[in-house]
Amino acid sequence: MANKEHIDEIALDVLGSSSLACIADKYGISVRTLFRLRQTEEFKKALAEHKKQSFESALGKASYLSNLAIEELKNIITDKDSNAQSKIQACKVVLELAKNNYEYENIEQRICELEKTVKV
Repeated sequence: MANKEHIDEIALDVLGSSSLACIADKYGISVRTLFRLRQTEEFKKALAEHKKQSFESALGKASYLSNLAIEELKNIITDKDSNAQSKIQACKVVLELAKNNYEYENIEQRICELEKTVKV
């Protein structure tokens, strides 16, 4: 079977590719061997870790971009040269985001209270 380094590389390729046959060819293994490898706990752990890292990286980028987006909305709202329609649309977006954030925090607080009640 493949060593730890190969398992990590194969897991990355599985995340980024739709063709198991191409991945198997790349590593000189059969598709059947690749299927068996995908069933091992070591491979599943490597795949989960790469998915987590990929997701965290995407979240970091989204957070950065959302800050830029909010700043741009602020600029539209406060710019004396922006037309009324642009300002109204920017205000709608900001209010919707604020509402969603409030609802999220409210739900999170209620879940915490429920968890304390049932001592999870």
